Amino acid sequence: MSDAEIFENENPFEIHFGYEIKKWEEDYVRIDVPLRHFHMNMYNRPHGGVYTSLLDSVMGLCGFKSKSFSGIRKGLTLSCTVNFHGVPQDDILIGEGFRTGGGKSIYFCRGQVSDGHGHLLAESTGTFRYRQGA
Repeated sequence: MSDAEIFENENPFEIHFGYEIKKWEEDYVRIDVPLRHFHMNMYNRPHGGVYTSLLDSVMGLCGFKSKSFSGIRKGLTLSCTVNFHGVPQDDILIGEGFRTGGGKSIYFCRGQVSDGHGHLLAESTGTFRYRQGA
């Protein structure tokens, strides 16, 4: 199964949201989201849920491929903590996820969202569980 098939066939939410996988390798993923009108809150800034959804996705996906096992293992979110730092200065969000550790059934990650100028907008840590048989 290719990276594109894993992403495109299994998550209609991420497709609707406009996620663009830019890089996906062992213990790391980068996803860009070009901002559109439906991402915005009443102040014409990205809704906090946009950051949270992007962080949850990049952290979850970064653990699907790891140096600690062969092949691809799918995961589920157990916890996700988000800290917000700012608003974008352009019309793109760049999410990056990094697998920081874990074992056979649980993995840990950190994530960040920046704008196209490199300004840090949000950070997150998360705990994920590998799905049985996936």
